[in-house]
Amino acid sequence: MATNDVHYLRHEDARTQDALVCIQTQCQLDEPKAAPRMSTDQFYLKTAAEMRELFGDYPEACDATLEIAERCHVELEFGQLLLPSYPFPRASPARTSTCARLCEAGVGRRYGAAPGPEVGERLEFELGVIKEMGFSAYFLIVWDFVKFAKDSGIAVGPGRGSAAGSIVSYVLGITDLDPLKYDLLFERFLNPGRKSMPDIDMDFSVERRDEVIEYVAEKYGRDHVAQIITFGTLAARAATRDAARVLGLPYAVGDRIAKMIPEQAPPATFDQAMAPGGELLHAYNKDDQVREVVDLARSLEGLIRNDSIHAAGVVISDKPLTEYVPLQQKGEAEVVTQFGMDDVAASACSRWTSSACATST
Repeated sequence: MATNDVHYLRHEDARTQDALVCIQTQCQLDEPKAAPRMSTDQFYLKTAAEMRELFGDYPEACDATLEIAERCHVELEFGQLLLPSYPFPRASPARTSTCARLCEAGVGRRYGAAPGPEVGERLEFELGVIKEMGFSAYFLIVWDFVKFAKDSGIAVGPGRGSAAGSIVSYVLGITDLDPLKYDLLFERFLNPGRKSMPDIDMDFSVERRDEVIEYVAEKYGRDHVAQIITFGTLAARAATRDAARVLGLPYAVGDRIAKMIPEQAPPATFDQAMAPGGELLHAYNKDDQVREVVDLARSLEGLIRNDSIHAAGVVISDKPLTEYVPLQQKGEAEVVTQFGMDDVAASACSRWTSSACATST
């Protein structure tokens, strides 16, 4: 069969690939022996016609490749509920009644022996929606590891975001804000008209957050639990400084050009920085050195520079995670998904986020 090693999509991306390798290995483009550089500029995704021409003496090899490709079939299903089952002891009641029973006990702790009728009405309404949407297990899972953290003396925040509008979250001890007192809407958190996973943002002590992850891994199986990867991409300013460096230019040159890109949040793109009348576009049109740096930097913008572990993302699934997402080992113990948080959420595994400090996730 005929194959071609692919590292970039287009033939003209070869120099960008070289520059990216130089950035990662701290060398310059004019140092061919200083880094594991590509030997040719042919590592792009070739067309069928180009492959036929390359293997003109072996047409049967291309035929075999096509035959194999036509036998491959992959479907990625989104929007499924892949929640793990809460591990009930034998002979225990069903998850829905367990959730309701825990809520009833929590009402006494939160509202006393004689709660007003609005408490019962709100609780009944929310439990009905949760049952209808199939999220009873989700609340039991979250209740369980929050309870573990609190029982273990691990600091847990009061809860943030739309989950604070749920009286179920409040009486279960997941959040500590009374939605009735502050007139918070449950529909902002869960709405039968908008089928989506609940999103509960929480804070755990950064010093002992690992204990909560370890507890979850032990309870649901280490092959069912992983942390989530995050990717660092090259923004325009960083790409400019890196481009100047790999081109062998002094730091001051790259810094001067980078400062022509507005500093803002979110970071400005080259399209924004090159707007008519802007300083960068003027320099680009007048200075060959600026043009060389910007052309290379624009090809680098948005590329992934590095990956790391998301500070606050954990995923739990109903089956071993290898059935849903690719995984990688980081360090000696950490297992992380190779899909970022949004893609993991799209696969509808149970995802919970917690900030490792007092910042939003």
